Amino acid sequence: MNRFDRFLAIDWSGAMGERQRGIQIAYVDAQTDTGPVLMRLPDGKNWGRVVIKNLLGKLARANKRTLVGMDFCFSVPWPDEGPLPEGHQQVETVEQLWEMVEATCSGEAHYYAGPAIRNLNSAFSPYILCDRYRGPEFRFDRFRETERQLSPKPASIYHCMGAKQVGPGSFAGMRMFHALRAVNDPRIAIWPFDPIENANVVLCEMYPSLFYQMAGLKRAYDQATIRNTLAYFHSGSPPPMSIQDEADAVIAAAALRAMSADENLFSYPPRVEAAHKEGWIFGVMPS
Repeated sequence: MNRFDRFLAIDWSGAMGERQRGIQIAYVDAQTDTGPVLMRLPDGKNWGRVVIKNLLGKLARANKRTLVGMDFCFSVPWPDEGPLPEGHQQVETVEQLWEMVEATCSGEAHYYAGPAIRNLNSAFSPYILCDRYRGPEFRFDRFRETERQLSPKPASIYHCMGAKQVGPGSFAGMRMFHALRAVNDPRIAIWPFDPIENANVVLCEMYPSLFYQMAGLKRAYDQATIRNTLAYFHSGSPPPMSIQDEADAVIAAAALRAMSADENLFSYPPRVEAAHKEGWIFGVMPS
């Protein structure tokens, strides 16, 4: 039996500005035979990161338990010597990491995280490849343990240029997590860092390409791919859509519902030592 009443999938964005077309949300209830529904704002505007943070607070006050998948890295690679380049003061916990990201980007509105990536004075800059420079310590193989378990591997959080970059959105998401921690609402849990048993809202990291792959398909925006992937996750027909971000959110919502009944997906990965600092992608089982 599923422990959640509703499943939300948030396709994220690190773009500058108050609102981003790339942020798309789909949801599906546990007890329904229909497919996921795209969530729209009443005013018809695009979603924004601050609006998402407020939505999470609203969900925490509701009577339904909600599993929320978010499409960004919750942390960074964390070797034994620490997550930051040599010569920088190391952080000990993921909360301290989020605090450092916030301090680096504090002058930017809407949780934009450009300074963490494009500022040469950023503690992360030696690791980063972006449109302005290549850090002296950048490597294409700098992955978290959860990413090492995937084949093909996603782009590293430090690969911050090109179509597959996840760094801008991830650092922006860490800023939002820092703000959520400041609210100190025990009804919101960030998995796998927090206990989830008594939380109304559980935030988990997701990787939509993994869900297509589980269905034996490549991530694409076409009707056959979308319908076949939804069918794999025992979900009904998709809603009308016009962009890949919408399809990713819809498929992720269906996957979260289908997979979340498996207790191992919550209980086993956090036992991996690295997961307590690096986070873990929902659905990845350690080898």
